[in-house]
Amino acid sequence: FINQEFGKNFNEWVNEFRIRHVAEMLAHHPDKHMLTLEALGKEAGFNSRTAFFIAVKKQTGTTPSDYFSIKSPA
Repeated sequence: FINQEFGKNFNEWVNEFRIRHVAEMLAHHPDKHMLTLEALGKEAGFNSRTAFFIAVKKQTGTTPSDYFSIKSPA
C-alpha cells in the first residue's frame, strides 16, 4: 500500500516522519541545538548515525548539518 500510495518503501516513509520530527524539534526547542546530530537522530528513532545521515541525504539531497542549519531558527 505504501509503495503504491506514496511511491516509497516503508523505511523511507517512516524516515520522512523522523526527519520532520528533528526539524520541528529544533524549531520549537532551541535547547536541542546543543545536541549532536547523532543524538538528534537517536531521539528521532534512528538506530545509528549512519542510518540518520543516509536517510537525510537521500530525502533532502544535502547533509544533516547543512539541512538542519537551514531549518533552525536564527
